[in-house]
Amino acid sequence: MSAPEFFEIADGHMAFRPVGHVWLNQAVQMVVSAIAFAREQKTRNLMTNLIGLTGFASPSVTARYQLIKEGAQASGGAVRLAMVIRPEIMDPGKIGVLVSKHLGLVCDVFLTEPEALAWLRSLG
Repeated sequence: MSAPEFFEIADGHMAFRPVGHVWLNQAVQMVVSAIAFAREQKTRNLMTNLIGLTGFASPSVTARYQLIKEGAQASGGAVRLAMVIRPEIMDPGKIGVLVSKHLGLVCDVFLTEPEALAWLRSLG
């Protein structure tokens, strides 16, 4: 698999920073492809910055579950995911983060890249 567009290999992690006007299902597939690529490359830590994606509203609980379910399958327990999202997209209860634990995906959501990267580094 070739690297998805907007992908960068950095110190100790991979970064995925897509930009564009997309539907929610397109954004989900972009993230799932990035997770699959990181796993294929044997990269443990992936930071996705989705702030540059527009065109969709805050996902429903069902949509969040679908993203986490597909992400967990793509990860196979091998990739840890830090997602940077816009404030209006973040669920205050972080339901996706809670669900991810039950599906085998280590992930969290953040409002800034430094927070996301600090979390990834804290995992060892």
